[in-house]
Amino acid sequence: YVAGGTVEGCLITGNQACSGTPGIIMTNGVLRDSAIVDNPAGLYGYVSTAGGLDLAGGLVERCRITGNGSAVYSGAGGGIRRRGGEVRNCLVASNHTADLGGGIYLTGGRAVHCTVSANTAIAGGDGLYQNGGGVTNSIVFLNGRCPYVAGQSNVWLAAGSFSFSCATPAVP
Repeated sequence: YVAGGTVEGCLITGNQACSGTPGIIMTNGVLRDSAIVDNPAGLYGYVSTAGGLDLAGGLVERCRITGNGSAVYSGAGGGIRRRGGEVRNCLVASNHTADLGGGIYLTGGRAVHCTVSANTAIAGGDGLYQNGGGVTNSIVFLNGRCPYVAGQSNVWLAAGSFSFSCATPAVP
């Protein structure tokens, strides 16, 4: 749990949670140059939130968020569940959720200069489910199940802004 200060150069891996977020819950502070890898949530059918990072505030910069997951419905955000704060220059890849937003579930805050790829979400928005906040100068590409099918696999934009970013198909 990060409520302030700086966490830098760390590996957060192998944590498990029956409910809640096994990786990091962050309300303020800075997480920089770190990896959040292989943290499964929602074990044994319990309700979970995000797999890797549950962000309500603060800055996450130059991090790798990969291989995290949420196994049950209502575990939105396999990689990141973001309600506030900023994620900058991060790789969000190979995460999974049974709910919305395999890579990022975004309701507030910003994602800037991020790459979101190879994520899956059973309910939709494999790469990014966005219901608020903003995405700028980011790449959201090749998310979804194999074989890849274009559509809402990369970005499901319900609300918020998606600007100067790349996705297939193009986000209006």
